[in-house]
Amino acid sequence: MELVYLWVEDYKNIHKQGFNFSPRFECKFYDEYGEDGKLKDDCKLEIIEKKDDEYIKDFFGENINVTAIVGKNGSGKSSVLNAIINCGVKSFFDETNFILVYQSEDERFYVSDTEIKTSIQKVDNFKDLIIYIDRVEHSGLPIDTGATKLSSFKRYKQAFINYMGVDTSREIIVNLLVAELGKIDSSFELSTFMYLPNRITIEVKSPEKLIGSNISYTSKHRQEIEDYFMKLSDIEHQILIIEYLRKHGREPELNIIKDKEKLQQIINDTNISKISNLYYRPIDNKYINDLTEEDKKMYAREGGYNHLFEFYLIDEKDRNYNNLSHGEKVLFGQLLNIYFYSINHSNKIFLFDEPEISLHPDWQKKYISEVYNLLEKMEGNNHFIFSSHSPFLLSDIPKQNIIFLDKDEKGNCKVVDGLKDKKQTFGANIHTLLSDSFFMEDGLLGEFAKSKIDGVIKLLNKEKLDKKELKYCEQIISIIGEPIVKNQLQRMLDSKRLKKVDEIDVIKKSMKEMQKRLDELENDKS
Repeated sequence: MELVYLWVEDYKNIHKQGFNFSPRFECKFYDEYGEDGKLKDDCKLEIIEKKDDEYIKDFFGENINVTAIVGKNGSGKSSVLNAIINCGVKSFFDETNFILVYQSEDERFYVSDTEIKTSIQKVDNFKDLIIYIDRVEHSGLPIDTGATKLSSFKRYKQAFINYMGVDTSREIIVNLLVAELGKIDSSFELSTFMYLPNRITIEVKSPEKLIGSNISYTSKHRQEIEDYFMKLSDIEHQILIIEYLRKHGREPELNIIKDKEKLQQIINDTNISKISNLYYRPIDNKYINDLTEEDKKMYAREGGYNHLFEFYLIDEKDRNYNNLSHGEKVLFGQLLNIYFYSINHSNKIFLFDEPEISLHPDWQKKYISEVYNLLEKMEGNNHFIFSSHSPFLLSDIPKQNIIFLDKDEKGNCKVVDGLKDKKQTFGANIHTLLSDSFFMEDGLLGEFAKSKIDGVIKLLNKEKLDKKELKYCEQIISIIGEPIVKNQLQRMLDSKRLKKVDEIDVIKKSMKEMQKRLDELENDKS
């Protein structure tokens, strides 16, 4: 399944703008408006399939397409992704008009809240699944996408769109592995740096960890609550306090914290006693594979209590998830989501908002290769769409697969025709991409370094420099890493020093001539 085209009338900074997501098609919507300012019915949508020599067929594989959305901050990258999802929210299409065109199998369809004139069939909803992963780890908290809230691991069937909002926090990773561990092929390699964990061990969180992680955002009675919690020997009461803090943590009432019966009424969850019983069992280092299905649900997302336990994810080489770097954990979480949604759904569109955040440049350089290697192993049709600032990712994407965004004079999102210098992106040198004005208008130097170098240039352009100023220029020039800039400034400094030496020689010569003349006058006097 492939997203072909999106047109949005009015959303955030997107106004009457279309976006082509497939190198195979060129789409254009001819919007016309009546005297009342409303979009006319039967406006024309033109879809042209390109000739074979105009694009590289199956560049990423027969059933894989990859599209990048790039642009500076505020150009509308995230807004485009959010618009795709929000097309399924009633409040969104009540306010604006939109068109989504997609290819499923060998047929193209469009989804819209308005009637348009086109050669393809209109359908009432988006048949396949969109998976949206935000740029931030949320640890199970809601994700704000503007018109709606995407809670982690929650499926939405709105008027037009069927999508799943997820995040890549440790909690979600545990949920995925607990729920799906039996489906994992132990020989399956998720990425080049880690196999999928095939064992999960569990430990009870200590009281200090429990209260510490759930009271951090509390402003009222914080120390009193913590002291009271640590003195309790009733585990069920402790768990009730934790659940209360998670729901009412900003302004918790101390009298409610201490009243177990009141807490039970507020929480109103019959599973609390079952969870507290798990705390009495000797489950340290027990494999979750060995638990009963009923107990497993308590640990997994269905029970919603995995924040009470420590999970250790171990692969067949005894490597622990906790020992991964932060960047490896982020990449692992993203790839794991792709893997599980791919084995459970045949046709998908993945929307990733700036997936390279938290990744070292070396991992950014490998990112597209990691995603491609995984998607190539999966069945079904997959379209991977991501927004990015990173030239490392762009060097793996042909220009025809990139949507370039900029801002017009009013700050509105506009699609532009590639890099401003018309360079190709695929296989391009990172410095070449960065030096294009599309990414960096004012060069590649950091602003602070640039200000220091500008200060040195101003000093060296002065008529005269004192000893302190010369020393300062010398120190700054000595730490500059860019050889051309460093050498040019060094020549300017040397010139200043030579000029000063010349001036000293002139003065000495003048003084010598004056002394000679003075001696002559003294001799004449005598």
